[in-house]
Amino acid sequence: MGKNISFLRVLIIAITFLALEGVCVLLISRNSILQQTQLVLSLRQVQQIGWKRIAKRQYANQLETTNEMLVRENQRLLAQNQWLETLVNEQAYKDSSCFLPEPHRFQYIAAEVIRNETDRQHNVLFLNKGRADGIHPDMGVITTQGVVGFVNGVSEHFCQVISLLDIDRGITGTLTRTSTFGPIRWDGRRADRVVMEEIPIHTSFEAGDTVVTSGFSQLFPKGIPLGRVAEHELVDGVSYRLYIDLFENFRSLHFVYIVSNTQQAEIEGLLL
Repeated sequence: MGKNISFLRVLIIAITFLALEGVCVLLISRNSILQQTQLVLSLRQVQQIGWKRIAKRQYANQLETTNEMLVRENQRLLAQNQWLETLVNEQAYKDSSCFLPEPHRFQYIAAEVIRNETDRQHNVLFLNKGRADGIHPDMGVITTQGVVGFVNGVSEHFCQVISLLDIDRGITGTLTRTSTFGPIRWDGRRADRVVMEEIPIHTSFEAGDTVVTSGFSQLFPKGIPLGRVAEHELVDGVSYRLYIDLFENFRSLHFVYIVSNTQQAEIEGLLL
């Protein structure tokens, strides 16, 4: 009981003090121009702090909306670019007067990265798209800057992706200068670099040359950018090993695109 009385006494004193302070401020502001000006300036400072916080919150909301719009636009442009490449390739084989383009082979599903690993030997990602969105295992995952990985496991609303940064998985890349292709893998060292091997010794290349996807895999379209040649070394005197600096920064992945190959089942059926 004694503690409650002490607490109430302190509370009453505090309220009385604040009330008297308020009365003093009011009296001073009414009788002194200088004090009125100072009080207004102080209130303005408090208002500006509130306005800045509101502006930051609005900016963050607008930025999220803008990012989503950009992702959808990139998704549209990826599909459009692949369609145009299909037209160009088909045009090389067919007469323009009777040319009828084939249906679009690749489609893209935008997804958000909800978890990402880069510091293991076998790195994985988790995306917010799953079976309900048409995702299934063995679908490729890319960004506008390169290959991200391969869908491995799928639930109703999420999927697990084996990252390109996995020492047991790889893809085939092509040097754009000479169209020479070779296997690309991660050596487990740097998250921004992969290794391209089995490049014939007669191949012409320079530091800075671009490497893209070969199109041999059914998971990725041809010509997706991967990175640039940074270093090289001779292997057993018969081939080169190239070190490729990736365009994509795996440590800052946020949005990706899951690749759906509409003709994958048909092609794989022929390969059996």
